[in-house]
Amino acid sequence: MQGQFLDSTALVFDNDYYKQLLAVKGVFFSDQSLVGDHMTKWFVEAFAKDQGLIFKEFTASMLKLGNLRGSRNGEELIAGWQTERDSEQKPICPGFCFLSHRFS
Repeated sequence: MQGQFLDSTALVFDNDYYKQLLAVKGVFFSDQSLVGDHMTKWFVEAFAKDQGLIFKEFTASMLKLGNLRGSRNGEELIAGWQTERDSEQKPICPGFCFLSHRFS
């Protein structure tokens, strides 16, 4: 069975994903549509041009995400994962959610 990588540099945190989108080589329609929408095209172009910007924005969004905590009846509610207080934390940010701080 043959497959296709979603990112040609999957083991490296870099901006190749965004460069691939600008080259119209996005694997999924949902990914490629980021370039076709004026609301999101600007960040694809910015990240493709400036890898340092990705590091800066990722850091800022992870810090913001780490501060998103709510409480409901003694339980913590973090980014859609409900856990008991003092229990082991589960992963809270798959995929693209690190960009969410740009829109809030």
